[in-house]
Amino acid sequence: METIKYIWTEEHFKEGNNTIYKVRSLSYPHIIALIQVNPHKYTVYMGEYKLKLGEIIMVYKLAKACLDDYNRYSS
Repeated sequence: METIKYIWTEEHFKEGNNTIYKVRSLSYPHIIALIQVNPHKYTVYMGEYKLKLGEIIMVYKLAKACLDDYNRYSS
């Protein structure tokens, strides 16, 4: 089983109530996903790479963490 390398988010830009994050990974040279966060939900847009199941799960966990941070700091 291949290990999952480090995956992280970088804030890309803000537009109104939405914050867009880029998701990066040491396994891939370019962005693997975008996460759009607003006060009530998040949306994940997957990139051009075919990710492993563990990587997909990590992207969604990062999206949930971004939403939690958005709600924590906007209050």
